[in-house]
Amino acid sequence: MKITHVTVESSKGCQNKEHTMKTTKRLTCRTDAPAWYATQVGRTVEIRRTGTDEVLATVHPPAAWGDDWGWNLINGGVLVEQAGKDEVATKDACPKCREQNVDKLVWQENGKVKCSTCGMRYRPPSK
Repeated sequence: MKITHVTVESSKGCQNKEHTMKTTKRLTCRTDAPAWYATQVGRTVEIRRTGTDEVLATVHPPAAWGDDWGWNLINGGVLVEQAGKDEVATKDACPKCREQNVDKLVWQENGKVKCSTCGMRYRPPSK
C-alpha cells in the first residue's frame, strides 16, 4: 500500500514540484492501496487507509491559494484544485500592478476604473 505519485500541474503545463506555486492550479495524489478514504484536516487533505486510519499521504494546497480551493475524489486518489476567480481580460488589467480580479477593480461614475490593490485610476481599453 503506497502512494504511487503526486503530480503538480500549473497553468503553464509544468509538472515539476519545484515550480513556482503562484501558477499552480491543481494537485493530484494517487494511491494503489486497495481500501482508502480521504478527509480534510484544516488546510490539508489526508489519504488514509480504511480500517487502521493510517495516513498514507497528506496534500497541502499552496498558501498563495488562501481559502480559494477545494478537493474531490478521483480514480485512485484525490484532486485538489484552486477555485476559479472572476478576472478581467489581460488587456483590461490595472496598468500599474496588473490586478485582474473583478472584486478589486471598481468602476467609477466617470467611466474610469479604480484598482483597490494599488489605488491606480485608469480607463480600460474595452468596456
